[in-house]
Amino acid sequence: MDIIQNAVQVVSTGRLIVSGHRHDYVGGSIDERVFAIDGGCSYFRSTGALDELIQEGKLLDLRLTDENTVAELADKCIWGTLGPGGHGPHRWVFLKDCETQHLEYIETNPRISKSRNAAIKLILERRKNAS
Repeated sequence: MDIIQNAVQVVSTGRLIVSGHRHDYVGGSIDERVFAIDGGCSYFRSTGALDELIQEGKLLDLRLTDENTVAELADKCIWGTLGPGGHGPHRWVFLKDCETQHLEYIETNPRISKSRNAAIKLILERRKNAS
């Protein structure tokens, strides 16, 4: 099993919390309950109330592997961006929220995983069929 993404989203605020690499221990708190994720794409590790908060619907589980369907990847994959021209602050966004031109550009990057590339193709296909 290959890990594609290690992240969660705070439902009430939309904040994305991403463990981007090995030993990248990140987290937060909701209702005074602390949680954290760790491992980037090397391993999944969580602490605190993470599982409880997911079960209660206060956190959205965005941890993905190559065992997820392409549709799940298209709906949940996130992307780190610096915005148009690459001059803004770094922020995380859902691939499905990126502009078509941006997705087409990302798709040309040879370092993009096959799984993310498949998700981008599906997003672009959905847009084409919707128009």
